[in-house]
Amino acid sequence: MELFDRITRERYNYPNQYSSVKFVDFMMTDFSDSVEFSLPKEAEPIGAVVRGIFGYTRYEPTNPYVFHKVVPSARNVHTNEAYLVCCGNICRYNCKTNSFEFVCYDGREADSFRLVVVAELWRIMKFYGEFGMVLPLLDAGHILAQLKMDLEQVDITRGRIRYGAKDAEEYERLGLSPQSQFISMEIDFSADIQLPHVPIVESSCWRAINYDKEVSSYEISRLFLPYEAGFAEMPLIFDNEALGPFVNSQDRESAHNFIGICSLVEQVSQTWILECAYRLCKNIQHYMNYAPEYKVYILYRTTEGERLLTIERGVASQPREWIIDRNRLLHDAQHMIDMESMPVVVYVSYHYDRSRSEKENIYRAHIGASEIIHYISLAGAERGFFTRPMRNFEDAYLESALKASLGERFMYSLIMGKSNTKNYVWRMPK
Repeated sequence: MELFDRITRERYNYPNQYSSVKFVDFMMTDFSDSVEFSLPKEAEPIGAVVRGIFGYTRYEPTNPYVFHKVVPSARNVHTNEAYLVCCGNICRYNCKTNSFEFVCYDGREADSFRLVVVAELWRIMKFYGEFGMVLPLLDAGHILAQLKMDLEQVDITRGRIRYGAKDAEEYERLGLSPQSQFISMEIDFSADIQLPHVPIVESSCWRAINYDKEVSSYEISRLFLPYEAGFAEMPLIFDNEALGPFVNSQDRESAHNFIGICSLVEQVSQTWILECAYRLCKNIQHYMNYAPEYKVYILYRTTEGERLLTIERGVASQPREWIIDRNRLLHDAQHMIDMESMPVVVYVSYHYDRSRSEKENIYRAHIGASEIIHYISLAGAERGFFTRPMRNFEDAYLESALKASLGERFMYSLIMGKSNTKNYVWRMPK
């Protein structure tokens, strides 16, 4: 549990030590020579889902991170990029041009059709140092939650998910560098869609700038990046009970702005919180049969005071009165975020599983926690709340204040409230 704790509850003890004079594009890492790739028509439903999740959807001029997608990301860097493997042809979605670009061909992938989500590490480690290495996993959980819902809407429900790479040679086949990139997860679509013979493209292109040296300068790269076999493959959906889609999920906003974040409404309806908890339980049971590994804490304020509701093993507790010092919840940025004004604050913890390897625990803890947070954030967005996920919290105080059990680690949080920032959002054309 040494590495796991180093990048969770002890993460603030390892500040960023390095930076880079190289230009790092905030949108994506360019290829040296980009060639557009046309997906076969059978793959277009997948292509449309990828465009909808990995493409930019709005521009916010009052936000320090101006371009946004339907899924959130640390500093809005969106480190994860989407690669499609189509019968040996490997392409990447380019969010700048809203098109797929060819990477390379590998005959060993001739029978494959899958989505591979690849993290470009230096784009986020430049800001956060070694802790930035695992932030793409939190981003990947948001992507996975949105993927599951969007794929279900186009009746693609038999896909199988694997965290990490399926074998050590996959990096070489996809033209990736295992020194500065890692595979967050991949989804196999072969059970849903059979592709016809796809013509082989005789060309290849690679990253214009390589960041192996920068990433390798951190000790954690040698501890975390090497491929590890044995990660379990899981179904996309675990039951046949269709869930109603979230309404206006495109309208999810963070309320992040140069002035700071506060809520204009400090109380919520307990009836709505109970409805939200019930809906979250349904989502967890539908999409996540590994829910017992996580515990959800929903702190909220009603006209009668502070309440706490927990969800454990997919079951919600009765709300309880709770006393907590909101001024002690954040590790830093207290001057930019008014926690006292937030009507809802959510935390997700993970119960470390000693039967799994440390690396698999790291993947599951981060991806699963942010998948849960994404479902809650969409429920809030339906009510017109801003929903801002955060990794900024004081672990020791949370463990004490929320009475965490032995081996329980807090992974992710969400603040929810009302703001007036919607007036300064421009929806980008599709």
